[in-house]
Amino acid sequence: MRWHAEEGHEVPGEAEHSMAKSQARQSPSLQEAFCYEDIGDEKSSHKAVPYVRHGKKTEKNHQHRQRWGLSVHKILSFSGFRLVQWLQQEKILPNMSNTTCLKCGNGTLSKAQYRKDRDQWIHRRSLQTCAARIRVEDYHPIFYASAGNSKIPLNIQAAVLYCAIAGVPRNSAHLLLDVDHKVVERIYSNNEAARARYVEKKEKEIIYGDPHRKFGRM
Repeated sequence: MRWHAEEGHEVPGEAEHSMAKSQARQSPSLQEAFCYEDIGDEKSSHKAVPYVRHGKKTEKNHQHRQRWGLSVHKILSFSGFRLVQWLQQEKILPNMSNTTCLKCGNGTLSKAQYRKDRDQWIHRRSLQTCAARIRVEDYHPIFYASAGNSKIPLNIQAAVLYCAIAGVPRNSAHLLLDVDHKVVERIYSNNEAARARYVEKKEKEIIYGDPHRKFGRM
């Protein structure tokens, strides 16, 4: 300890001053202790509440962990009637067997038959006034039928559709499949148009609130 020369007050030395600073650091103030205590109580009492929509608990979407059990090379390996059966099982391609003819509107169509001269699977209508030959991809909202040099096999169209659903960019899909970019543009555009029509159809069925609820006078 040392004394101030002019006023006669006792002034702490450097050792005492540094010791007081260290004690102040080790012992928090009352305000800081109060804040820490509140934070600790809040963390211990907090419980995570899952978000529930339509009565089902939502789950995190980890896209990098998803596996569909399907691949592009597997789709390209399908050919012939095996491809048609697989598309019908996945409800991508409708089964028009024993359905009303889409051209004349009368009678029913036969089962899909292979036409070797055109390398196509078709449904026949035996009525002489119609004699329709409907290909399995006819009247489809996404797939399209073609012939000649511009013919695109159905398995390639299905592979392009798979790329569109998986989120592959348009400017990359034609490089992965080694096809003309016009094929990719057409399948991608048809897919977007089909989705838009589906949304417009379903949104008319949406009812907000309870339609049977009666509101009384306020």
